[in-house]
Order: sequence, then structure tokens, then C-alpha cells
Amino acid sequence: MPILPAHRLPRRFRRTVTSQTRNFVARQRRRTYGYIWERWRRLYLRMRASILQMRMKIVRFLCIGILLCVLMGGGVVLFSSIFTVREIRVVREDLRMDSEQVQRTLLPLFGEHLFFVSTGEVQVLLRKAFADIEESTVSKHYPSRLDVRIKMRPLQARLLVEDPASIPEGGSGQTVGDYVTEDGVYVVYAPVQVPASETLLPIRVTDWGVRPQVGERLLDPFMMMRINDAERMLTEQFGFTVRERVVYVRAQEFHILTEKYELWFDMRSSLDEQFRRYRLFLKAMGGETPRKYVDLRLTDRVVYL
Repeated sequence: MPILPAHRLPRRFRRTVTSQTRNFVARQRRRTYGYIWERWRRLYLRMRASILQMRMKIVRFLCIGILLCVLMGGGVVLFSSIFTVREIRVVREDLRMDSEQVQRTLLPLFGEHLFFVSTGEVQVLLRKAFADIEESTVSKHYPSRLDVRIKMRPLQARLLVEDPASIPEGGSGQTVGDYVTEDGVYVVYAPVQVPASETLLPIRVTDWGVRPQVGERLLDPFMMMRINDAERMLTEQFGFTVRERVVYVRAQEFHILTEKYELWFDMRSSLDEQFRRYRLFLKAMGGETPRKYVDLRLTDRVVYL
């Protein structure tokens, strides 16, 4: 039914509203608004606290799940046979490196867990088998492959022995050649492994006493460096062509054979001092040329023939 229109109360029913009453009603109204606001604020805080607690539980469960996954994955990696070494690839940069021999050398690594195979372990095995390795790098390719890259030390010279019958023989019966690396290590290789062997200048060692074993250091690296420096100075400053080097290990001296004559050097005095004596000798000789040798070992004079 329709709402009747409002009418003012008759005068006899009206009550006088004092200022105290107005103030009381205002206070009550403000208190009611504050109570409603407080209720909504408390509800919001409770919901926020619940959401934070739920988020913390979710984060905790996620952390526990991730930790379990990591532990399970680690267990699979550490104890599963999937990650054992089953393949070794050898990348060689020189024909002197025999891939089959490398495979045989690294045979103890097959079946080992790839995660625990260290670079140092591989390098120790390789250096025991190959004395002239300069650098070796190892890379792991999971789950089961090991890549090995080997770089050999450059050969410095062909080694000429005094007793040809003492040259060792290879497994196939083919005579192998003697060589010296740049750091003085004695190695042997078949001719097919050193295609450029004829381009290497020979070094003749005449007093090595007992023949060294393959892989042992035959010449001191400092002596090798001294021989190279002397050869370079003779070529660049005097125009000689070096044909052969003769090394006396126990006497600590070396002779360099050129197309004209030999020059004798030793390790006691410096190379600059010996070449200074040689320059003075050439000035004193004028245009005369020695026939066989020039001995630069003596400090007070130069002997020649």
C-alpha cells in the first residue's frame, strides 16, 4: 500500500530539544560511524594476516619440495650408472699423438663416475704415457662422454746417435727416429708421425754416457735456449747457414757447423761475450777465413784452424 505523506507533529506532541540532547545525539552518531569503521578495519587486518600465513605456508611447502627434488636429483646423479664414463673422444692437433694409445692410457677412467673425474687425474695419466705433452684440456659432456684435447711440444731437432744399432724398434718392426723437444726431452717417433722431420736440423750428442730412456730429459732447457740463440745470431748477424749442432753434455759445450766452418761455444761464459770475441777475431783476421773451426770458449784468446 502507498506510503502516506509526512506531516509535522502537532504542537502539543512536540518536545523541546535542548543543546545537551543535540550533543548527545551527535556523539552517538560519531560513535556508531567509528564502530562500523573499526569493524571493517579489523576484518581487513584479519584477512590480511590469514593471507600472509597462507603465503608463508605455501613458500615453506615450495622450499621443501625444491629441496626434495634437489636431493633426489643429486642421488640420481651420484649413484646412477647413467653418468659413468662410457665414451672418450680424443682431439689431437699433431700426428705424433696416437689416439689408440691415448684410449689405452685412459682405460682406467671407463666406468668411473663422470662427476668425480678431475682434470688433474686425466693429465697425470697422460703425462705418464707421453713425456712431450705441452697442454691437455678435459671437458665433460653429460651423461657419459669425456673429451680430451692434447697439444704436443714442438720438436726442436732430429737426434743423431753415435751407435745406429742402438736405435729402438717400433712394434711393427719399423725403425723409429730420435728427436729432442724444445725443452730437451728425448722422444722417438715413426717417420709417418713426423712428416716434416727432414726440415728439422740435426743435433748430434756425442758423450751422453748411458743412453737415456724415452721420455727423459736429455738436454737442459737452458742449453737448448743457448743453442737456439747462437744459431739465430749466426744467421741474422753473420749470414751463416747452420747445418748441424753437436752437443757435449758432460763437457757443457756445443759446436755449430755452418757451410764454412764450425764455431765452438761453452756454457761457462755468456753468449754475448763469446760473440764479442768472435767479432774481434774477424777484425783481426781481415779477409782470411778459417778452414775447420773457431774456438770461442777461451776467455783470453781465440783458437782457430
